Amino acid sequence: ISCPCALGLATPTAITVGTERGARMGLLFKSAAALERAADVDTAVFDKTGTITEGKPKVRKIVPLAGLDERGILTVMLSMERKSEHPLAKAVEEKATELGISPKEITGFQQRPGLGLSCALNGERYHLGNLRLANELELPTEKAQAEARSLESEGLTVLYLTNEEKVLGLAALGDSLKAGSKAAVNELSAMNVGSVMLTGDNHATAQAVARDAGIQEVLSEVMPQDKEREIRKLQEAGRVPAMVGDGINDAPALARADLGIAIGAGTDIAMDAADVILMRSDPMQVPLAIQLSRAVMRNIRQNLFWAFGYNVIGIPIAAGVLYKAFGITLSPMIAAAAMSLSSVSVVSNALRLRFFKPKFKGATPQDGAYGPAGAKNAGKGPLPGETTKEEDMADKIMLKVDGMTCPHCEARVAKSLEEVPGVKKAKANHKKGTAEVVLEKGAEVDKAALAAKVVEAGYEARPE
Repeated sequence: ISCPCALGLATPTAITVGTERGARMGLLFKSAAALERAADVDTAVFDKTGTITEGKPKVRKIVPLAGLDERGILTVMLSMERKSEHPLAKAVEEKATELGISPKEITGFQQRPGLGLSCALNGERYHLGNLRLANELELPTEKAQAEARSLESEGLTVLYLTNEEKVLGLAALGDSLKAGSKAAVNELSAMNVGSVMLTGDNHATAQAVARDAGIQEVLSEVMPQDKEREIRKLQEAGRVPAMVGDGINDAPALARADLGIAIGAGTDIAMDAADVILMRSDPMQVPLAIQLSRAVMRNIRQNLFWAFGYNVIGIPIAAGVLYKAFGITLSPMIAAAAMSLSSVSVVSNALRLRFFKPKFKGATPQDGAYGPAGAKNAGKGPLPGETTKEEDMADKIMLKVDGMTCPHCEARVAKSLEEVPGVKKAKANHKKGTAEVVLEKGAEVDKAALAAKVVEAGYEARPE
């Protein structure tokens, strides 16, 4: 009766099954502690670019102010940005390519974290960055700020291009909100989890994006090195924050937060610092992770209740507490059977987590899996990482992919393959070195085009 099997199985069994269920839904919990901590989160702190937004900004408007026309501004910007790895650099490159603009050779290139870039071109020193950079150079910015305020009210990020004397022009870049961002914020609110947006963008731009996403609390104009400090402030205020990010600048905050959540398509450094990796860039996976954690902790409490209950009732009876009054004894055979059944009940209860389905209340981009509570199909559709019977019967193409070493590589390969017309879904496995492509009904896709996309992403591919 006093055998502690049931007690010993109560927690690890639930953790193991919950971790496996999370992996099937595209949630990689790095440890049992991370799975447990997620249940206590009361604040989700989101980075903006690449987390709340698509992370694919585009140049929406160029505003010449002095000395250079639109092509001249883009030429200087392209010449600088091609040496940068910032997401805005690709947007500038795309716009310049569209207009047939080529970069020029620059010297003295310098990256100034949280401010921008500097370089020398044709004997003149240029600077590209935010308003803080222009103010640090002590340049007159009244006219430029008047133009910038109008653009920022539309949720655009404004870059200032200056020389050593004045602001030459502005570039307004805009990024689209991810389809699941607003639904994720609504769902977190329904779960009594607050949402905060943490960004280095200016206050007006940050407020506009937060307003579209339904986020009430915004921490803007935060320097990269200060993000960790903002997380610490939330903790000192008694909150339990989860940091959700994807970039190098987010790594200290991810490590500092009670729970670090990294986007699978983000940087390797961010994923190393995080406790949980979201294999899909879907913000709805954040409430999904918290719901799964809460379900696991609830299951553990149930297991412990039954395990303790069995011992609390069984041990006194086995010790003879009822013998003197009622003559009741406990046969060793019955005790052995009860001990076995207690372990079976705990394991069986834990295995119920394999069928865990979240109960979402917010409207989301995916019907079925993320349907509103009470909807006919709510909770019945596939979750991230799962396939439907229809997909199992669909036309598929298998590729051998060399060079993948981690989940981040898997996400990059899958994302590149899904950009090919006719591809419905793609899934990569770095351990097996394969990629599976599910085609749209009736679609014909050239295998060479798929392999080319994988090569474009930085890996080697060939049809199986």
